[in-house]
Amino acid sequence: MEKSWGFTLIEIVFYIAIMATLAFASFLVLNIINQAELKNRTVSEVEYQGLKYIEILSQEIRNSIAIDSFTDNSLVLRVDDPMRNPVEFTFIDGNIYLQEGLQEANKLNNSMISVTPMFFKNNSISGEYDSIRLSLKVFYNNVGGRSEYDYSKIFYVTASTRQKK
Repeated sequence: MEKSWGFTLIEIVFYIAIMATLAFASFLVLNIINQAELKNRTVSEVEYQGLKYIEILSQEIRNSIAIDSFTDNSLVLRVDDPMRNPVEFTFIDGNIYLQEGLQEANKLNNSMISVTPMFFKNNSISGEYDSIRLSLKVFYNNVGGRSEYDYSKIFYVTASTRQKK
C-alpha cells in the first residue's frame, strides 16, 4: 500500500477557516488603529488651530492702542501703524478674517476647521488699560459624518492693550 502525502478536504477547509479568522481579526485591529489615528489627527488639528487663533488675537490686542469696538461677530482694534489701522477680526460663516487697514481681509482658518465666537466681554476699568475677554469655539468640519471627526473645543483668552486710556 502506498502512502498519500496530500491533504484531505477537511484539513484544507479547516486551514482556510483559520486563515479567514486571522484575516478578519487583522482587519478589525487595523480598522481600530485607523479610527484612533483619524481621531488623533482631528484633535491635533483643532488644538493647533485654536491655539493659533488665540495667539493671534491676544497678540494683536496687546499691540494695539485701544479697542475701538466689539460685537457678537467682530472686534476692531486701533494700532500705531497707519498702514494697519484699524485691525479688524470678523467671524462670518464659521470663518475668521483679519483685515489690517485698507488691505483685503485674510481668512485665517483652513477648510477643515470652523470658528465661532462665543462671547466678547469688556473687562476694562475706567482710566486703565482696555481689556477684553473672549472665547472661541473651534470645531472640525465633519463632512462625512464619521464619529472620528466629531471634535470641538472652546478656547478662552483675556488680553489688555499696552497703553492706558
